[in-house]
Amino acid sequence: MTLKLNTKLNNKGLTVIELVVALLVMGILIVPITTLFRPTITGFFAGSPQLRLQEVLNGAINEICDNLRESKGITATTASSITFLNKNNASVTFELDGVNQVIKRVEGVTTYVPYYNTPTAPDKVKLSLAFTYFIKDNVQWVIGVDTDTSLITTVNISITGTYRTDQDYSLTVRNTVKLRVK
Repeated sequence: MTLKLNTKLNNKGLTVIELVVALLVMGILIVPITTLFRPTITGFFAGSPQLRLQEVLNGAINEICDNLRESKGITATTASSITFLNKNNASVTFELDGVNQVIKRVEGVTTYVPYYNTPTAPDKVKLSLAFTYFIKDNVQWVIGVDTDTSLITTVNISITGTYRTDQDYSLTVRNTVKLRVK
């Protein structure tokens, strides 16, 4: 006796149970994979404010130092600003804009905030700026007492930045510039 089997296949698609099982298997596989990447992603986003802060501070200190090294001499000083003649004999001032907490560069009648930290940037870093001046033999030049800026041979620059996110990040960079004109 020969048995006839029904060879007609049912090709109407997946059942709900098959879909649920497939999603369950994918969920079981995805959970351990995401836990492997979580520390990397968390570390990246936690490090972004510090990187932004470091980028702004390095840009500021490098621009001031580069301009001072090429200067022809300091003409005016305060604790938070410096004025000097650049290589084209134009007067250049770097000073703190206390309202916006950014460093301004003034050359002649042109004032601008360098590219690294504009006052309207959503990720603006709040800055403070301090200068200390020295004459020969590392003797500190006293602002308001000493008046001959041509005696200044060395300038210490200190810039502190604060970046506000869900918490404050703060960093200070310092550099010393030995003036070439003496």
